[in-house]
Amino acid sequence: MLSLFPALAACIAVLEAEGLVETRKSVDDYLTDLSETVWEGTSIRDLLDMTSGVDALDETPGAMTDVNHPNYRYESSLGNLGDYASCQDTFHVVKSLKRCARAGTVYQYASANTIVLG
Repeated sequence: MLSLFPALAACIAVLEAEGLVETRKSVDDYLTDLSETVWEGTSIRDLLDMTSGVDALDETPGAMTDVNHPNYRYESSLGNLGDYASCQDTFHVVKSLKRCARAGTVYQYASANTIVLG
């Protein structure tokens, strides 16, 4: 499966060059519905660098097999794993995520960053 991340990163670069997006600004400056969530105060640059600190890491044990794992819930909400019982919508799952590291400090690949950038 091809990643959408490179295309989104390129789109963000174009938007930044045109003065429509500032990557130093916080996600919740653009998506106010993400205020008072783990995303509040997390910069667009942190998402681009995969340093958001969000606890939905793709490369951790159970990420694609444990129904209680945040990444499993995220992937299920996209329809990638069809057996998640609650069938929560993606936006609800993204809003409910927690932090496992301070934003901007540790590279940890999380596909949830890509959906928020999109």
